[in-house]
Order: sequence, then C-alpha cells, then structure tokens
Amino acid sequence: MFAMGAETMSLPLEEKMKFEQGNDGMSFGYKSAGANAVDATGKKDFVEFINVSKDDALAWPNHLHRSYPSTVNRRMASVVAPFIQKSLEVNNVLLNILNDKLGLPEGTLLSKHRIDEPSGSESRVTRTPPVSPLNSNDQAIGSHTDFGSLVSFSLKLLDVN
Repeated sequence: MFAMGAETMSLPLEEKMKFEQGNDGMSFGYKSAGANAVDATGKKDFVEFINVSKDDALAWPNHLHRSYPSTVNRRMASVVAPFIQKSLEVNNVLLNILNDKLGLPEGTLLSKHRIDEPSGSESRVTRTPPVSPLNSNDQAIGSHTDFGSLVSFSLKLLDVN
C-alpha cells in the first residue's frame, strides 16, 4: 500500500485529477491538496489522498464505482484487494465481539455488513507534507466525523456527540 501510495502521489497533478472524487457524495478517487476548506474562514487543507472503494477492489478487474490511476490498478489484485480482505477479517472479528457483548442474536451485526452489497467502505493512502513548528496551527483536513457501525458504536460508548 505504501508503494502504491507513493507512486500515485508522485504522478503529475493533471494525471491524478483524471480520477478526482467529484461531488456525487462518494469519496472514492483522488482528492488534491487545497480542495477543501478546513474552517469557517475558508482556509484550505494541505493533504492529498487516494481512496479505493472496497467494492472496486474486491470486484477487480471490474469497476463497480469508478476507475483508478494505473499505479493503483497495477497493485489492485496483489496489494489493495488483499489489504481490504484482511481489514474486513479484522472488522468481522470486532463486529462479532460487539454482537456477543450486546447480547444480539448471532450474526446480527455481520448481516448489516454484507460483503456482496455495495458500500461506501474504502481504503485510503494519505500524503501530508511536513508541517514546521511555526505553522503548527495549520490543519491538514477539516473537522469531521467518520461513519460506519464500529465508529458510530464506539462514539456512543464514549458518549461523544
């Protein structure tokens, strides 16, 4: 994943922008530095990343959501898909533990995360340039919350609003 990310981030901006996320509500694809505001004043972020859809990686060589740079495609079967599969295995262990601790019928949480149904799950490789101590108040990305069962459940356990 690191090699794929490094090679992707070293592509010319014009090439990366061919795979820009767009405004369709999904975050799959490339996000350039400065594409988003980090605060109410409109100050721009300075992070770039490539998000690869779980569905696209597992359906490779088919595309369910979108296409990706050649740097991603070359590693989809050998690196990205195995990374996502291992992440799913870890998530499923955690979901099963939560399911048991909550006293839910066996498989309840897993049934809400079916691998054969489209989802917004993704892997992300991020590039953030070094920040000097003089600019330590700069933000790489704006304030946000993540989403999904594990994150939502954890926030409820921690009583985070």
